[in-house]
Amino acid sequence: MSHIYNYLYAMPSLEEQHSQLGLVFTAPFMLLRLLTPRDKKYHDAVKAYQPYDKLVRLLPDMRDQYGEVSQAGDWGTQASVCAGEYSV
Repeated sequence: MSHIYNYLYAMPSLEEQHSQLGLVFTAPFMLLRLLTPRDKKYHDAVKAYQPYDKLVRLLPDMRDQYGEVSQAGDWGTQASVCAGEYSV
């Protein structure tokens, strides 16, 4: 069983989620869901970013957190990422 790291509204940062797990991965793989900006509810993100034909907002904080958490794994740790259309 593995923790699924979530980047979306009202969730702790990816780094905080990893810290709450004692900086240890609970399985030889990790799954990261990079969805909406953490300061925007899903419904508001849909309104703000439709019709999804251009880059609206960069999320460098999300990219940095993803890099930190994914680099924390051993070489044998596989990472799978599910990115939503609101994540860049």
